[in-house]
Amino acid sequence: MIIITAIVTVMVTAIISTVARYVAWQISVVGEPFYRFIIWHIMLFAMILAVFYDSRQGFKKSISILGYIAQHLNRTSHDDKVNATMHMYREHARKFHLRSVLMPIAMTLFIAYLLSAQLFFFAIVTSGSMEPTFKKGDLVFMQNVLLQPKAGDIIIFPEPSGKTVGSGTVTVTHRIAGVSGGKITTKGDANPIADSWSVDSSKLLGKAVTIDNKPVVIKDVGKYFLLDFRTTEYNAEFLAIAKTIQSLRAMGIMIFFICIVMYLAISIKEARPSRHYRHR
Repeated sequence: MIIITAIVTVMVTAIISTVARYVAWQISVVGEPFYRFIIWHIMLFAMILAVFYDSRQGFKKSISILGYIAQHLNRTSHDDKVNATMHMYREHARKFHLRSVLMPIAMTLFIAYLLSAQLFFFAIVTSGSMEPTFKKGDLVFMQNVLLQPKAGDIIIFPEPSGKTVGSGTVTVTHRIAGVSGGKITTKGDANPIADSWSVDSSKLLGKAVTIDNKPVVIKDVGKYFLLDFRTTEYNAEFLAIAKTIQSLRAMGIMIFFICIVMYLAISIKEARPSRHYRHR
């Protein structure tokens, strides 16, 4: 109480002094500085009175208030850290998922481009002139990127006489016997002598892809894709299977794009967060 009395006395003295100082012919006695001075001392008096009262209670209120403030600040800081961490994980997961979705599509489109542009393709062997390396009905893997012909390479080219089957040009897949002045001499492995024609190097359609000097061959699959059904000696069941595969090949582009669209739709659906997750 002594402290409170002293504070009140000081405040009253200050107020009287202020009034006495400014009352003589000063219009600012009721102005802004005077009121600020009074309000400041009233607030200071209230704070000291509250501290004095709380000290009599063992500072329980002060400790409680300070504890609440500290807890609130810690909770806010913790929530901010958690939110920042979750945001970082969400961004990382979104980028990773986007990359995992786009990479297979990009690879698929790249492979489709290579195949559709005939940079890499399978050639159907239409005769037995290259036995035992491969036989009629086999598929030989060809490339049209590096075509520096040299003796021993297996190449594919249009039949020099211009023979056609249906709407397609008959091709020949033989081995190079020699190269001279841009002209290529070929020979089938099963033939005793070289072919009667020479092939211009500009007319090459592709060269066989080899591993350990052996061409990459898929046995017997090509017979299902032979176009001239009238010249085959297979039964009706075999022809039905071949025609079915031919129909599927004609629908290949449509099936390809449908698969791409379905893959995108499924990936987008899986990437969407659930309703429960969005409201957390």
